[in-house]
Amino acid sequence: MPPIPTVRPNGPAIRTFRSLRGLTALELSEKSGVAPSAISYYERGLKQCSTDILRKLADGLDVPPQAICMDDLPDQVATLRKSA
Repeated sequence: MPPIPTVRPNGPAIRTFRSLRGLTALELSEKSGVAPSAISYYERGLKQCSTDILRKLADGLDVPPQAICMDDLPDQVATLRKSA
């Protein structure tokens, strides 16, 4: 069985999008199905996650998966604020 691909999520991006959505970690957990403790690890950059988990987080935040894996956070936040 091949290894499950993992990615290092952009923790500050997850936290920023969560804050912009007005969500607590517990609320994001309920929306995404990802444990609150795991969300905390990802936001602090302490863990990698599978691409499936990344998709669940992105769905819970209503952003494309690339948005929480990218380095160019300020441009993405500006775009989100304009569309909100």
